[in-house]
Amino acid sequence: MEKQFITEEEKAKLAEFRQREEQIIIGLGQIEYQIQILELDKDLLTESLSQLRKDQTTLGQQLTEKYGDGNVNLDTGEFTKV
Repeated sequence: MEKQFITEEEKAKLAEFRQREEQIIIGLGQIEYQIQILELDKDLLTESLSQLRKDQTTLGQQLTEKYGDGNVNLDTGEFTKV
């Protein structure tokens, strides 16, 4: 069986395709890495939000027990009963 060879131009084009594909793979890997970091950050912030809501509820209950139902002006600290 006789060996055949592609042209240098065809060989160069195939090498270019391989290089472009490698760049795409690297780029996708970097994006996936960033996504993972963002998901971890989101999880931490979600936990912080959950804790904030619990703390707000606890303080709200404490203030209601102490002062009754009403509203607080956060600028002055004045409590107004409902």
